[in-house]
Amino acid sequence: MDKLEFDARLSQLERRMALVTALLTGFLALFGVSAAFLLVARSEARPSTATLVQPPVAQKSVATYAFHPDMAMDLSEGSVGQLILRLNELSELRRKGLITDEELQAKKGQLIAGPIRSSNLTPELEQIGELRRKNVLSDEEHQTLKSKILGTEKSGSATAPASGSTGSAR
Repeated sequence: MDKLEFDARLSQLERRMALVTALLTGFLALFGVSAAFLLVARSEARPSTATLVQPPVAQKSVATYAFHPDMAMDLSEGSVGQLILRLNELSELRRKGLITDEELQAKKGQLIAGPIRSSNLTPELEQIGELRRKNVLSDEEHQTLKSKILGTEKSGSATAPASGSTGSAR
């Protein structure tokens, strides 16, 4: 093979390589554009997770906070909502090691023994049930709070009139 034939073949090979490179570049560009289009179309088809997670915006005052998605709880002093917040706060302090178990139990006892005012049974009972499930409250503490919220607590050593033998002989 002489020099002229070699140059002709080399030139032909270079043209073919340029054509293959142009086709490959075009294919990759087309693939990238279609993939981007599909991703955009897919994200528009379903709502973003941020809109699914965020609760509806509600007006919050100092005395109310939405624990339950459909209802607000009273957070004023002496309310069940305030008690629940304080119990959660104490549990978090204990988890962080800022208070001891003894301090936690003493403060929980004070809070539970104090007077509480119930305003909305459903979210309040659900919240104390959740505190029980998270082991913030013992079974006994949960029952005491539940009785206070429902207004069925026994005062002192008096027994409930529904016990049968007491209450009707007066």
